[in-house]
Amino acid sequence: ILEHTDYEKYLKTEKDNPDVRIENIEELSSNIIKFEEDYAEEASLSNFLEEISLQTDIDNYDAEADSSVMMTLHSAKGLEFPIVFIAGLEEGVFPSIATMMNPDELNEERRLAYVGITRAKEKLYITKAKSRMLMGHTSYNKVSRFVNEIPPELLNYTGEKKTFASTNGFSASSSHISIGAGSKFTPNKSFNTFTKPAVKSGTVYKKGDCVFHKVFGKGMIMKTEKMGNDTMLEVAFDKAGTKTLMANFSKMEKI
Repeated sequence: ILEHTDYEKYLKTEKDNPDVRIENIEELSSNIIKFEEDYAEEASLSNFLEEISLQTDIDNYDAEADSSVMMTLHSAKGLEFPIVFIAGLEEGVFPSIATMMNPDELNEERRLAYVGITRAKEKLYITKAKSRMLMGHTSYNKVSRFVNEIPPELLNYTGEKKTFASTNGFSASSSHISIGAGSKFTPNKSFNTFTKPAVKSGTVYKKGDCVFHKVFGKGMIMKTEKMGNDTMLEVAFDKAGTKTLMANFSKMEKI
């Protein structure tokens, strides 16, 4: 449908956040692909719509009910729970790629993270995935900078035995982080980062290189930033716009 209607091309002519709207479409495509893989012959449109439907009417929330409640961070404002789980605390997810290059929007997401963290009265669990499909391709994201801004003595890392080395002197697992009850957390603006051991692609990229990605097509590398044993690349693609990718997992070819 997108190819026949040129809808993405139309969105690029709009003034109201076209990149965000295009990313939403690409994420919808990722969800459809995942749904088809999981459900095979049962992957019908009606089943897909039923799967993604989620009631978010907080007005009907019953604080006395013995149940788990799923909501967005925005919806959680003003509420408190004994135990809180925040999923997807990863660079490129939260904070999102769209806000990482904009200090004002990044600070707004930092405030939102603080809102979510302070919803927990007794215990908080923060999780990240080893890999996830985003915008039509599999990504391997580092732990969110918002986690790194929490004092290390307040964190208890659990999960897989394999750990990531961090720049502030302690190690973190790739599964989840829990913050003990009664912990006091004040966000700051330090940008410590975790680095993950990765299999090197063998290709060295530099600013100005022309590349080809099987999902995003042709592009040019605009910026490179060394991160541990990997390199973060900012790539301007002809049709897909600017994307941030990790060199060791980008699967790009120089052209």
